[in-house]
Amino acid sequence: MGCDIHLYVEYSEYKNRPNDYWSFQFPVERRYYLFGLMAGVRGENKLYNTKGIPKDISFITENDYKEWGEDAHSVSWLSVDEYEKCIKTFIKDINKENKGNELNLETSSVLEFVLLNLLKDMVKRFVNVRIVFWFDN
Repeated sequence: MGCDIHLYVEYSEYKNRPNDYWSFQFPVERRYYLFGLMAGVRGENKLYNTKGIPKDISFITENDYKEWGEDAHSVSWLSVDEYEKCIKTFIKDINKENKGNELNLETSSVLEFVLLNLLKDMVKRFVNVRIVFWFDN
């Protein structure tokens, strides 16, 4: 049985209300090595412990999380910098195994790379940006 990630981009627009988040779901492929880096799920090289659900989670993300009930596990969130560290570690480790067919963050259309570039652009515009995620089996 496979394990999937449910990932939401959350952002706050207002400096006077930095914990008032908006959100949208972003599709992410099943990459167990990356899941392991992000939260220790299906991987051995964990970079971050799970943090649980944020206290100031957006309404949309919270509703979707609650719908999963007991099937949702390993809920956490990462800052843009933390997610970037996961992606760069992923690229470095995958490229060690794929000599001659390396992944490149700037030119690849892998969804996780597209997400990182989107997040980096959002940081320039919004007060707070993070990803909130959980897994199901």
